[in-house]
Amino acid sequence: MKKTYFSTMGMALILGALPCWASSSPLEEVVQQRVLKATVTLKLDKVGVKVFFSEMKRQTGLDFVCSSELARHLSPITLHVSGADAAQVLDQVLGSRGCQWSRKGNIIMVTRKESKVQGYRLLKGYVKDEEGEAVIGAFVKVEGTDIQTVTDADGYYQIKVPASQSKVTYGYLGMDTASYMLASGSSNATHHVKMTSSNELKDVMVTGYQTISRERATGSYTIISKEDLEKRHSASLADALDGLVTGMQSEDDGRGGRKFTIRGTSTMNANKTPLVVVDGFPIMDNNDVDYKLSSNPNLTALERINPDDVESITVLKDAAAASIWGARSANGVIVITTKKGKKKNTVEVEAGTQFTIGSKQNVQHLTNLASSRETINYQKWVFNNDFLGDEYTQVIDNLNNCVSPSEVLLYQGLRWNTMSQADMNARLEALAQLDNRKQIKKYLLQTPVTSKTHASISANMGGWDTRASLQYEHEEGDFIGRHDNTWRADWQNSYRFNKMFSFNLGLNLVSNNRHSSQISYSDLSSIAPYEMLLNEDGSYATNWSADWNSDVLNTLYDWSGFSYRNMRYNLLEEARNRRNRISNTQMRTQMGLQVNLMEGLQFNSKFQYETSRYTSTSTSSEASFYVRNRVNYYTPVDENLLATGASALPMGAIVSEGKGKNHSALFRNDISLDRVFGEKHAVSAVLGNEISNYYYTAWTLPTLYGVTATSSGTQGQLGSFDTYDQSTGTIGGVPSEGREHLTDTWNHNRYVSFYGNASYMYDERYGVSVSARSDASNMVTSEARYRWSPLWSVGGMWNIYNEKWLKDHPLINRLTLRLTYGQNGNAPTSSSARTTISTESGYIDEFTGLYPGSISDYGNPTLRWEKTAITNVGLDFALFGNHLYGSVDYYHKKSTDVLGTVNMASVNGTSYGTFNNAAIRNEGIEVSLGAQGSMGDFSFGGNINWAYNKNEVTKLYIEASDVSSFMNNSYIPGYPMLSVFTFKYGGMENGMPTILDTDGNSYPISDMSVYYMAPEKLMHYQGTLVAPHTVSMNLSVSWKDLSVSAFLNGRFGGKMRMPFFNYTTLDISGMRTNVTQQVSDVMDQDGHVISNPSHMLPLPTVDAEGNALGKYDYMYWSFYFNNMDINIEKADYIYLSEIDLNYSLPKSLFSGKKWIRSIDVFGKLENVGLIWTANSKHYHPQYLPGSWEPQLTFTLGANVKF
Repeated sequence: MKKTYFSTMGMALILGALPCWASSSPLEEVVQQRVLKATVTLKLDKVGVKVFFSEMKRQTGLDFVCSSELARHLSPITLHVSGADAAQVLDQVLGSRGCQWSRKGNIIMVTRKESKVQGYRLLKGYVKDEEGEAVIGAFVKVEGTDIQTVTDADGYYQIKVPASQSKVTYGYLGMDTASYMLASGSSNATHHVKMTSSNELKDVMVTGYQTISRERATGSYTIISKEDLEKRHSASLADALDGLVTGMQSEDDGRGGRKFTIRGTSTMNANKTPLVVVDGFPIMDNNDVDYKLSSNPNLTALERINPDDVESITVLKDAAAASIWGARSANGVIVITTKKGKKKNTVEVEAGTQFTIGSKQNVQHLTNLASSRETINYQKWVFNNDFLGDEYTQVIDNLNNCVSPSEVLLYQGLRWNTMSQADMNARLEALAQLDNRKQIKKYLLQTPVTSKTHASISANMGGWDTRASLQYEHEEGDFIGRHDNTWRADWQNSYRFNKMFSFNLGLNLVSNNRHSSQISYSDLSSIAPYEMLLNEDGSYATNWSADWNSDVLNTLYDWSGFSYRNMRYNLLEEARNRRNRISNTQMRTQMGLQVNLMEGLQFNSKFQYETSRYTSTSTSSEASFYVRNRVNYYTPVDENLLATGASALPMGAIVSEGKGKNHSALFRNDISLDRVFGEKHAVSAVLGNEISNYYYTAWTLPTLYGVTATSSGTQGQLGSFDTYDQSTGTIGGVPSEGREHLTDTWNHNRYVSFYGNASYMYDERYGVSVSARSDASNMVTSEARYRWSPLWSVGGMWNIYNEKWLKDHPLINRLTLRLTYGQNGNAPTSSSARTTISTESGYIDEFTGLYPGSISDYGNPTLRWEKTAITNVGLDFALFGNHLYGSVDYYHKKSTDVLGTVNMASVNGTSYGTFNNAAIRNEGIEVSLGAQGSMGDFSFGGNINWAYNKNEVTKLYIEASDVSSFMNNSYIPGYPMLSVFTFKYGGMENGMPTILDTDGNSYPISDMSVYYMAPEKLMHYQGTLVAPHTVSMNLSVSWKDLSVSAFLNGRFGGKMRMPFFNYTTLDISGMRTNVTQQVSDVMDQDGHVISNPSHMLPLPTVDAEGNALGKYDYMYWSFYFNNMDINIEKADYIYLSEIDLNYSLPKSLFSGKKWIRSIDVFGKLENVGLIWTANSKHYHPQYLPGSWEPQLTFTLGANVKF
């Protein structure tokens, strides 16, 4: 797009913005215009030329351009005229001061009068940006002279240059200065310039309430431009943000997305994620407990935003930057500004598409299971050493206690003597040769594919600016049956009635449909590695359910009298016959009225309404084991386990459905001031209030049974539990539920707020800022002293580079010192000021005939807002012509009145409660460093961000009564929030592992008194699970229209618990436990025990006297090992996250098609892999075995602009 703003770049003074002007020729000579068709009335007494130009602009509408050096040397102006001709006034004022003026369109150029010295030639050309678009209003200046001009509406310029060797510089706001050395001579010359965006000179910071120039912002913030986002071509905005903001860490949210924390965690039980603001309004976010209940499947705030619609993002990190958002700003604020219509008489259209294909998941990594042979070898060892937990018998009481096929064979051959050991070994060997991983990868996993297509149109028609965009995204997930379809639409409008009134209207709509199987990754590890999905003939194999004892089901029951005679369980069959569908639609409407009361003074009235609705439907066909089992479960049986009647449930599919909706409304009024008084006093202020309302409700419909498809749709019925004879047993015992009912939950929060913010800048050198806000909510106690949350900040800054003794220094382009202090807040949404009761409407109590109820929250009568006081000291710099730039920030965050869990006397009806009794401290340093340069057609650049955060719980009134409090990452005063405490391994003694206390005393792990020792004496602090040091880096290289960039990230200083062998005793109580792959660390492939395994406890053999250890001794292995120091390793790593390739097609390829502005093609590799990791197994610390792991993906796409 054409650039339409000015830049001083140390060269000129500008008053006003440059409109588009018409000219008969782009290379037309600048002709002096003596007739301005305007009159002025002035009464000026000893004012500077800036004031004179400002008053002339106000009365004539003209913009003035004058070199800063020339303006400083012009004498003060005294002038009293009434109805005078504007041209004559300019002649009088400027002519008497040795200056001349000329007009080009709506621009008045002021220069010194030319000397009579001859020897000039003409230099002409055009200036364009990286996209090949004309840069309008770029400054062109001959160094060492007052000769200068600006480019016209098509980016063209022409300028007189002395015949001697001359250096010509080109400048534009937000872009790097370019220069051209013209050799001595008398011939005219032509030179075309390509200007690149400056990564350092971001022009404005957007707080959501105000837009503040960088030179006047005292707070700590990071600005991300649309160019930063576009070159990553990320599928989601959250992915695009990852690694771009110093001090902002991202984690996988468990559902394929990301959640962020800024400058550490400042709360225990309230919101931990940043507030997301779009075009001045906070929007609903699934990561915000204000809006999210456990069943809410809505997209998060960042997932709902189309990255192609984003103009810029400002991340606010300290009190001065974020305190304007009050009680929701302690975790930082992500302010997103979307693209708007173009203010010019053109129509622009953009369209693009991209296709991403990935790799299937690694089955071994997903399941973390040992091989079939390793599993059977270990199970044999357990049986031979009598380390079984509870013995298994084939009785009905063990219906809910699961075993595996190989265990049953071992029982038959080694315990029940119902099978010869030779037959048992032969059958076990046959199982050991099977491996289901290939079938799982082929039939249950699929290659992930994502396609995305988007289009937008923007236009200006008179006073109406508009932009509309539409995006469609289709995603095929990793697991069979998983596919998503998402539509995102956005429409932004602005209408200017006149110079005083304007109106904005924005509409945003997101529609998402998610389809998935009810089988998930965790189910893959529920079957043994030898349990195949399909037999050799392609029929379904029999898998043993992890929920029911398949041996009991298949041995003790005669299914001939039941509704379903086939009780085979097969994981693939379940995946194919059980489906989930989640449909949600989310809409956001924003509107605003702006009234320009006078120059720099504006009244704003804004309103936002958000609504979202979702429907979640789970359908299980009667081919699934789930339906067959559930229907048969409610069949009455006699003492011989034979069916005696019909099931309480009809045959057919089972459908369950949930619905929910959110809606919120926010109304805001404020008045803002942004003016420069005199020549040196700049003031910006805003004062206003807002009210907001957030409502969430969700309900679960009664489950339908016997659902069948008909010509008019689906039909089903409720389960007839109310007619079921409760005295009659079923295959699972006596049913405990009655007729199913509608259940619902809701949450309603209201806020009222008053706020104000002001900043003052003197002479572009010294600035101060103050802000204050107070919020009240229905969640907080009625006591006035707690209900309101007064939050505030103060800040100051010193633009050192504007001091006379440093101004125009050839090496230092920017040097700014910032200091802020203030208090932000966090809403206490996880607790209540009053006792709350929950009623269980899902069933009726069999004794009372009423819905049962319970106390869900005993209440906190002194509930109040959490508060976070933040101190920030920062330094911004740019050196060597802005080729080296960056910032350094130190911060200290002290959070008080934090909601913490407190021990209570049980006489209160509960043993714990949530009160504002805790305090947390975060302290850290952030360093951002960037560099850029060019040599001819070759250019390069890069950024590196480093952040350090030290987190500590400084106060919490709760007793850590036993070692389990330290083992479970509980909050411990004096330590980080996610501290790692371990037992110190003391080696093996008498065949038993030992642990050491802090004094070096040794205890065997079988000594139960150890568990009740004082934790401070026994547990050893190892570090924190959250890495204190984070580093991100991006590097880019360009040659002509081809560019390559790479993104890396790393974390250092954290600890991790390594995946460990689970030392299972094959306990039959509950779900069965399969053997993990780490068994290879303690037992070789032949089943022999490794005597001295590295970083593992050896398997037990005999004690010092040669006596075998008992099964109850072995149970301590798994309990203690995960929390031993030998299982803790460094979590440091460096990861190459992506490599991007972009190519802009030469315009010569479509030079005859003026309607095509540019065509770009791009490719991308994402999740490239680990470069280095500190742990011994080379695991990625965030994606350990047994979990989903991002795979390498390749993206190819194109964008076209018309």
